[in-house]
Amino acid sequence: AYDHQGAEAGLREFLSEPQFLDAARAFAVQAYNTRLRESHKAIFVDKTPRYYHILPFIQRLFPGAKKVWLKRNPLAVIASYQTSWGITVDQLFDPGYGPMCLDIPVGLSRLGAFFQGQPDTLEFRYEDFVQNPATSLEQICAFLGIAREPGMEMYGANPQALEERKNKRMGDTNLFAHTRPHTD
Repeated sequence: AYDHQGAEAGLREFLSEPQFLDAARAFAVQAYNTRLRESHKAIFVDKTPRYYHILPFIQRLFPGAKKVWLKRNPLAVIASYQTSWGITVDQLFDPGYGPMCLDIPVGLSRLGAFFQGQPDTLEFRYEDFVQNPATSLEQICAFLGIAREPGMEMYGANPQALEERKNKRMGDTNLFAHTRPHTD
């Protein structure tokens, strides 16, 4: 059986902290750059909700990275779990159900603590974004130093991208019910 604590102890004896960070950074850069080359894109957005577990580590890997903190009403997050994944409130807070049981009680406080006063961070509310996506996208693009393209918020205007997205296991499948940000 895999022994995480033993593997971590062995790794810590094998590499110093700076060596480990260099190796982890090299792995991440290689992985992301490979995907960028394959997709002929220049920007990679990684929107992994459970990064709240390792935000200080990511900050050490990429100290100059720009971060966008999209905040959302916790009740809306809970409702999204129900509609997207069929997870009940009882399951969401049941430690025996799975890793998502930490997302609301632990994740929200860790995100808040991490982003408090964090440099290179744009913070905005999901509810404001869906009310006025064009303005929000202008702010995001300006923060990231990229040009905002007209119609960027019309994600449903690219049927090929949507079809590719449908074949993925991860992510919110309710995305396909709309073609642009909405307040539903």
